[in-house]
Amino acid sequence: MSQSDTLPTAQRWLLEEFARGLVSAIQSMGCDAPSCTVGGPSAQPSANDDAEVLVYEVNLTKAPALRIQTPAGAWKDIAGRVLTAVGMESPTDQLCLETYRETIGQAVSLLAQSISSRLKKEVSFAATQSNAAVSLAGSPLAIDVGFESQPPHSLAVSTSDSLVELLNAPEAPATPAQPRADNLGSLEELEMSVTVSLGTARLTVADAVALGPGSVVQLSSKLDDPVLVKVDGKVVAIGEVVAVENSYAIRITKLANFRAKASSC
Repeated sequence: MSQSDTLPTAQRWLLEEFARGLVSAIQSMGCDAPSCTVGGPSAQPSANDDAEVLVYEVNLTKAPALRIQTPAGAWKDIAGRVLTAVGMESPTDQLCLETYRETIGQAVSLLAQSISSRLKKEVSFAATQSNAAVSLAGSPLAIDVGFESQPPHSLAVSTSDSLVELLNAPEAPATPAQPRADNLGSLEELEMSVTVSLGTARLTVADAVALGPGSVVQLSSKLDDPVLVKVDGKVVAIGEVVAVENSYAIRITKLANFRAKASSC
């Protein structure tokens, strides 16, 4: 019997869905799919480990419901593999951190979709605080993420009692399926959002409140750092910022190579 088999059914389901979402998120960004399993109680990373702590609240309770703590060696390796898969060599630690946060964000979004399907109501997560002071009831459990033959990385994942209780609530009656349209039209006319991340910044509450006209917020990236071009949240290319007349633009320097990998899976 595995460690996950001893967990309450709803909590085990949550962790397994998060693990599946994390695999999908990593693979969708061009990286080979890792193994991802639910383990037993997780040891907390040491205070000097520079661990990344991500906390999400769920819309149904408006309270922290999911906490993910990752040792520095783990988030650097996972994000480094993702960035290498899209053709970026020697990424900075800051870019790795931003990429890791985006990867976890995608995994949490997929978890929200699974919960929505199970509860038959709209469920969403929003990132809240990123500090070790936020804790949830119960001991964190390990999500072990492994690549090839290397020892797996262990993520400490905690879920709130309120989130588990939501899953134990009686299921809502199924909504009748809507008839499918026979003619979907041309997909070529659909529009998709393209986003470019120039960098991030962290401010204290006091600094944020003090912002006003003329304030300057310094981003983590340098002027000549490459930027990631994303379509629908997925990295599709690497580029550089240029000026075209009176507007900013992005010159594509390298396309992500996930298309070839996706076709071979």
